[in-house]
Amino acid sequence: MALWAGFVLLAAAPPGPAVIPFSGMLKGDKNYSTAGLFGLYIAAMIITPAILFVFLGTAIVSPYRIFIIMAQLIIVPLIVSRFFRHPKVLPHAKKVSGTFTKWMLFLVLTPIIGMNRNTFFDEPYILLISALVLAVPVFLLPSIYNIILIRRGAKRDFIISSTFMLTVKSAVFSAVVAIRVFEDDTVVAIPAAVMSVYIVLFAVIYSQFVKHKLRN
Repeated sequence: MALWAGFVLLAAAPPGPAVIPFSGMLKGDKNYSTAGLFGLYIAAMIITPAILFVFLGTAIVSPYRIFIIMAQLIIVPLIVSRFFRHPKVLPHAKKVSGTFTKWMLFLVLTPIIGMNRNTFFDEPYILLISALVLAVPVFLLPSIYNIILIRRGAKRDFIISSTFMLTVKSAVFSAVVAIRVFEDDTVVAIPAAVMSVYIVLFAVIYSQFVKHKLRN
């Protein structure tokens, strides 16, 4: 049940903010990434609690607590991000965006690994199951998606940005909900930790795919 809850949290999570720097790094459609991420964040305020309600129930996850967490992790950052989009601030923000993403990854992984250190050694199959299950949406589905778009003649920048939008989930959101809502069962946060690692690995692998297969 704990592992299932972790997967549900990831499925319900909105795309991660790393979509924008990753798309920019590979010369994707910046406007699509920014507008798409903003729109999906707004939609997530309704969709995410609905998914958690259907698959986990209100007895396990309080809609009110989820809304408060989403307000802290989505609404507030969206408001703050408008400041960083100011023409005088944007050039400086771009310089530190990569460093900021790395620190966010560190802050997600460290507490999860610390809380689950005994699980990793005593029940390594839980980590293995998470890795195998998440390999499908992170590596297999984007590959199929890219093949379809390439055959349909989609533009290179759209393919790149939409692929990251499809693949990169907010592991931070999933981890925070897991830690704050499932305080007594830290296994719930393991899928979020695996996703954090997979996101970086996917970005590295996909950059090579773009270099050799999406030249135009």
